[in-house]
Amino acid sequence: MARSVLMIGFGSTIRSDDALGPQLVGRLRELDADLDADIDIISAHQLDFDMAEAVQAHDVVLFVDASREGTAGEVRCHRVTCDPAGAVLAHHLTPQALLTLVRQLWGSAPEAWLITVTGHSFALGDRLSPRLEVRLPLLASTVLSAGMGLRQG
Repeated sequence: MARSVLMIGFGSTIRSDDALGPQLVGRLRELDADLDADIDIISAHQLDFDMAEAVQAHDVVLFVDASREGTAGEVRCHRVTCDPAGAVLAHHLTPQALLTLVRQLWGSAPEAWLITVTGHSFALGDRLSPRLEVRLPLLASTVLSAGMGLRQG
C-alpha cells in the first residue's frame, strides 16, 4: 500500500537561491499534475507551528530547502529525527523542531527527510541564479523521484 507523502519546500523568495525550496515544489506541482504522483505539497517562506497538523497527517514528510554547504547544484538527503531534548522554542522552526512538536502534540511523528540543494547566490533578488535556474527541471525530477520512492516505502 502506498504511503502518504507531504513535501514542504521552504525558503526566502527574495534571497535568490534561498528560494529553491519553494521553486522546486512549485515545479513539482506541475509534474505531480502530469504524473498523478499523489504527493501533497506545501510552499512556505519558513516552517511554522501551523504546519504541525499537516505533518502529523502523513506517513512521510520530505522537507526541501537550499543550503550554503557544497557545490552549487549539489543535492543532499538526510534523515530528520525528533530532538531528544524535545526543544521547539524558536523564532522559526527547523525540520527537526517541527517534527519534535508533532511528536509532543500527537505522541508520534512521521518518517522525515531533508533534501537540500546547494545554492550559488543568496543575495537579494527574486530569481534563482543562472546556474540553478538552468538545472531546475532536473532538480525537480530528482526530488519528485525521491518522493515517489518514499511513497512506495
